[in-house]
Amino acid sequence: MIPAAAAKDVPSMVWIRLATLTEEEIRGFSAPGFVTFSSTEELRKVWSRENRLKDGFEVSVAEDEGKMVGLIVFKMESDHFYIDNIVAAKDEERKG
Repeated sequence: MIPAAAAKDVPSMVWIRLATLTEEEIRGFSAPGFVTFSSTEELRKVWSRENRLKDGFEVSVAEDEGKMVGLIVFKMESDHFYIDNIVAAKDEERKG
């Protein structure tokens, strides 16, 4: 299931992000703005409403049996779709 994220999900999103990526991966492969997901405080600052960040990106979370196992940050425009980042918990990777 991939529901829209909510402000209550912020701590879990930060936990998954920190547990999944090493510091090297964060520096080498993460978009500069994605460091926001390394801190509950910073992510709450950019949270706008519902599942939207202040920059217009949306966040959805992947769940398995009520447990958050991943997230996707994306933005839909009239003629295209941006995926800013996708994170899956290490123990959930390669499951399809």
